[in-house]
Amino acid sequence: LLDIFFKETVRRHAPHVIMPASRAMRRAFVLTLSGCAFSRLQSAAAQIASCRAGLTGATCRQHGAPKALRAVSMLQMGRTRKHMNAKATTCSCANASAASGNDPCGPCELGYCTAAADPHFTSFDGFNGSSKDNIFQENTAYRLVKTDTMEIQGLAQGKSGWVGGFAVGGDFLKGHSLVMIMRGTQKTNKMSHADVLLDGQPILSEKNSQEHIPGVLDAHRHERSQEEILGAVMKDLPEFQQNKNEKAKNFLKIENMNGDHYHFKLPEHVEIFADNRYLLIKMPKHPNMRGWCGNFNGDPDDDYDRTWSGKKKAAAGQDFFDAQDSSSLFKGKDVTSLGQKKEEQADKDTEGTGRVEAPDEDAGPCGSSPEKVAKARKVCNIISQPDKREECVYDVCKTGDTNVWKVYLNAEIEEVENARGIPEFMGHGKCLDSEKRPYTTLTATGVETAEGCRGALRDLSPVEGVRGAQLGGGACQILVDAKHGGIATYNKVSDGPGELIVEYTDGAESYTCWKLN
Repeated sequence: LLDIFFKETVRRHAPHVIMPASRAMRRAFVLTLSGCAFSRLQSAAAQIASCRAGLTGATCRQHGAPKALRAVSMLQMGRTRKHMNAKATTCSCANASAASGNDPCGPCELGYCTAAADPHFTSFDGFNGSSKDNIFQENTAYRLVKTDTMEIQGLAQGKSGWVGGFAVGGDFLKGHSLVMIMRGTQKTNKMSHADVLLDGQPILSEKNSQEHIPGVLDAHRHERSQEEILGAVMKDLPEFQQNKNEKAKNFLKIENMNGDHYHFKLPEHVEIFADNRYLLIKMPKHPNMRGWCGNFNGDPDDDYDRTWSGKKKAAAGQDFFDAQDSSSLFKGKDVTSLGQKKEEQADKDTEGTGRVEAPDEDAGPCGSSPEKVAKARKVCNIISQPDKREECVYDVCKTGDTNVWKVYLNAEIEEVENARGIPEFMGHGKCLDSEKRPYTTLTATGVETAEGCRGALRDLSPVEGVRGAQLGGGACQILVDAKHGGIATYNKVSDGPGELIVEYTDGAESYTCWKLN
């Protein structure tokens, strides 16, 4: 009877835990967990006061409970799971005390936004704008994120408006300012180096350097190797799996992906990752959010509308202005690319992929040339995510540069590495893999809302082989790889051959799909 009790306790209250096979091991395993939990009970009780007024038990966990309390909360999850999943697990993190994330109520639900190439945006809610809508002119500033206490601006450089850096200001930085300006040739969208300025003074000038101000900033410049990149993402990205076969029809050798990577931790759980012509912002929800990263309200459809008037775009924070304008956080800084003319004259096709002759502006991205379109698609076919692949094709046609695919492959690598565990809206329909195959599905019993389904997926993010979730007809399904062994208390609904990261949806209007990086 005791063995049955132990098995049922873990099955009901910690369904993602895989129980040992033998009876003796099961007893030892559960007793160990119980001992750890109850030994920290006193510490957990002492920290309950750190959570916001009126939040206790599982509700406090929902808003980011102390770690010790979360250890005890495992024993409460069975009776509170439905209540917890009925709401979005969010918090404002407005009282985070340090750049290291030392918030007494622990980590919040996070989202991420990206800007890539010239630039193309993905909002916190997962909206991907048309590749033809978001083209800025050179030396232009724009608001990525704006709230009542912070502003994060982006910079567009060169005639094609390549991502050229970011600037951060606002009360949350406690009187400090942070600016990063990417340097290097524009024509092949490469970043040779970057100037990072803290309160106007250069930092991170040396490779593998760092800067730290307690409660304000934790900044790192790290040179990533090819081996490090492949090791981090090989098991998740279809591109790397497919490129094992050099005889494949669309084989394109993936190399020279190494380079400087910048990571900035700021107050209130805000993090910024910067790479070659690419930015990723990771942060929790804040009141009154606006900008090109969207409003972070869970609805991707209201993040951007090309028919908005100029006044409405400005109200949504989606206007743009000269980098030397009074509204710009780059004002007074040299935002051009150092030595640009010299570098452009010496620019060569070092990768051996050739160039697509850029057409006249009025002729459309690739004009009417099927050959140019075919060549653009050939070099961009390495990108498995459909939205990024189409953006790559457009940029190759627009600029004539066939090395643009590296920006988008870098973007996928960054998302897998730095946005793990964050559900991303993929669209309406059932989720499909890179070969448009359905996944094996498991039912999340009692989860009936979009917020709950995202929450269940987030809870299962540490489990190997979990790829996404889909909601249809009031039922949430968890998606796993074809050879996945299953998850306790999640009953299998269907088998499917799908594997690796979610890349497509089938368009079924009654379903909504989220992927997990």
